[in-house]
Amino acid sequence: MKAHLAEIFNFTCDRDPKHWWSSDGIRPDIGQMLLCPYCGHKNVVTEIVNHTVTLPSVEVEATEQKLPTVDEMVGILNIEGDR
Repeated sequence: MKAHLAEIFNFTCDRDPKHWWSSDGIRPDIGQMLLCPYCGHKNVVTEIVNHTVTLPSVEVEATEQKLPTVDEMVGILNIEGDR
């Protein structure tokens, strides 16, 4: 099986650093204005920090695992009510 890396950008509001959000649909450019979805502050992208990590390929032995049934999950999660 191949795994594919998704590009996700994290944004932090200049007005309040507790306001942060992520998006895989916005590829920002320096100078681009983005509105904080929490407070509406107009933020301007001043820097794009790259935290890319390259992971080595590894050979692994496949093991067969049984996934729990819906009834087993209900018991595991202790869910009550109609299904």
